[in-house]
Amino acid sequence: MKRFQQRPVQLVVLLAFALVAAPTAFGIGGPDMGEGQLANVLDNGHEVIWELEVPHAAVWLTVSTPCGVFHRKYDKGETPKFSLEELGPDNPDGSYTWQIRIEPIVDKGVAEALKEARQSGDTELPKQLWRDGKLPKGPFIQTGEWGVDRGEIVPPETEKGGQLRVKTGESAVAGTELGGNGLDRVTAETVISGDLTVYNSLCVGFDCLANESYGADTIRLKENNLRIHVDDTSTAGSFPNQDWRLEFNSNLNGGAEYFRVIDATAGRNIFTIEANAPSNSLVVDSGGRVGVGTANPVLELHVANGDTPALRLEQTTASGFAAQTWDVAGNETSFFVRDATNGSTLPFRIRPGAASNSLVIDTDDDVGIGILSPTSALHVRRTNGSAKVNVEEASGTEAERSLLLLQNNGVAKFDVQDTSGDGSTWTFETEGPSFRINKNGSGGEEIIVRDRFDGTGNATLVVNGSVEATNVAFPSSRETKTEFVDVDTVSVLERLVALPMTEWQFKQDPHSRRHIGPIAEDFHAAFGLNQDPKHISVVDANGVAMAAIQGLNQLVEQLNERIARLEAELEAKD
Repeated sequence: MKRFQQRPVQLVVLLAFALVAAPTAFGIGGPDMGEGQLANVLDNGHEVIWELEVPHAAVWLTVSTPCGVFHRKYDKGETPKFSLEELGPDNPDGSYTWQIRIEPIVDKGVAEALKEARQSGDTELPKQLWRDGKLPKGPFIQTGEWGVDRGEIVPPETEKGGQLRVKTGESAVAGTELGGNGLDRVTAETVISGDLTVYNSLCVGFDCLANESYGADTIRLKENNLRIHVDDTSTAGSFPNQDWRLEFNSNLNGGAEYFRVIDATAGRNIFTIEANAPSNSLVVDSGGRVGVGTANPVLELHVANGDTPALRLEQTTASGFAAQTWDVAGNETSFFVRDATNGSTLPFRIRPGAASNSLVIDTDDDVGIGILSPTSALHVRRTNGSAKVNVEEASGTEAERSLLLLQNNGVAKFDVQDTSGDGSTWTFETEGPSFRINKNGSGGEEIIVRDRFDGTGNATLVVNGSVEATNVAFPSSRETKTEFVDVDTVSVLERLVALPMTEWQFKQDPHSRRHIGPIAEDFHAAFGLNQDPKHISVVDANGVAMAAIQGLNQLVEQLNERIARLEAELEAKD
């Protein structure tokens, strides 16, 4: 890399003592000026500072260096800056390109309207706000470049020298003179009014030699400022007249090395290839497939890289929406989506080796996990015995939490089915104040848990069939009861004695087990207990049995007293 003109001695001396010299400004130059002047750019040999000259809410700085990309956000009031020290002690020499992009200040009401439009899918409101002048208009981007030579920033402040053409009015032949090193220089312009055919090769430029060796080149441009300008002079009607330029390397001191296609009329860099880009940086094959980093793309877009090939999707604030950046990438550990704006989290991952149909969204929005055609909103299927849904709250704070919630505008239920036998399905469901467990096809409810709504929160368990359980306890504290009334235990005994007792079996009992006991309708008629005549509460059955025992005991005691009295009377007669 060439060593350009040195800085003044006074600045070098001051920098050597304290690095407090006033930074020197350098022009950004180049066709990117068409994007707008947003900042005054200063440097002191080791650090570049951007002094913002336009109102802004924030600014993003990107610097492409020989060893990577530097990217940082600066909030309002902060000054963007870049120091060579951030690259480490080596401070590699070479070309550096930079870009600043501002976040314009948007009215809070307009920002909220844009947010609501985005969420509702309204695409017309942003256009209308733009037409009404309620969204800021550019420029939002400013770009430039500098070089680093032997660890010191070289600003693009000096243009390369070059030979100037001199119009003499003489013919090209008459004006030819021999320059140094055998170089023939043409000192007059030649105008050819007809067609021109050049056999063999053509060299254009101040550094072309009289005995130029072309090799395989047909046309060669040779000088220290290489440009091809296409000037469309159309003026009639609506004929296109945009001008274009091909540019080869910057003509500024410290400028970058590149090949560039420029919209010369608008002053915009449309396409740039930097020097020393890797082989096959961009390939379009005969099938229209595009390769990035590969000479043999196998799909419409094929990106190849030695470390995590990725695609960045960056929404800027130029249209008034909040800035957001997503990366889509993949490597040997996973395919993932990165939220680059919010801490570079990875909200979505797919591990290598995942089976087909690991995750499917069907045409009717059903989601399948392990199945191509899910039959419900969420269908999880496995064939290796691993089907399991695990809901885990891993918080380090111990607390009571609801981990499963089923909601429905009506009865909410879920089914469990054993597919190995007769396909019996049990349904767990809510119905009003009750929770029911039913066997499908049984014709009734097997188990009902009914909230009594008595202010205590206690529930009634109703079972159709026998209950086989141990250590079953029911709340029976005096604190849970009210409206106490004494019971005529003898009356209870009499009603129990009159209660019909039969032997029978439940219709739904697959084992045809026999039972002895009363019928719920008779029990309800005799005692008036339970909420309906179809069930017998275990609490009521126990209570009736206990009361009847007390009544029987009362009768036995009365009988014993009578026997004792009669025995005493007999002894008195003897």
